[in-house]
Amino acid sequence: VEITRTRGSAPRETGAIMIVTPQAIQGTIGGGQLEYMAIDRARQMLARGETQASSCGAVSTI
Repeated sequence: VEITRTRGSAPRETGAIMIVTPQAIQGTIGGGQLEYMAIDRARQMLARGETQASSCGAVSTI
């Protein structure tokens, strides 16, 4: 998961990366609800074999 764009105040800068696997997470994109949603979406994508998505709010999953 990578932050590709921010507006206003944000906990992490553009380019911040969080690695998500089915069993683990490495790094953070700032915590909170947005991070939880990004982790959930990334794990759903992994389960379906997807490797790329457009944006999810301010977060893009790759």
